[in-house]
Amino acid sequence: MRRAVVRGRAADLIEGGAARGQNLFHSFQEFSIQEGDAAYFANPTNILRILPTLRISLAVLQGIAHRIF
Repeated sequence: MRRAVVRGRAADLIEGGAARGQNLFHSFQEFSIQEGDAAYFANPTNILRILPTLRISLAVLQGIAHRIF
């Protein structure tokens, strides 16, 4: 991942994704931003919404649910 300066602040630059109409979809298996750090989603022309999704396995989801309930 590249670093960029966005509005005077260093950030991880997230590019790519899949454009569908005015939506830009990003899919992640893992997504982590350290405290005090930032991420910037590059926004191509004509995109109104950026929709990140996190792919996790059923076993991970069941483990999370087990800890909550």
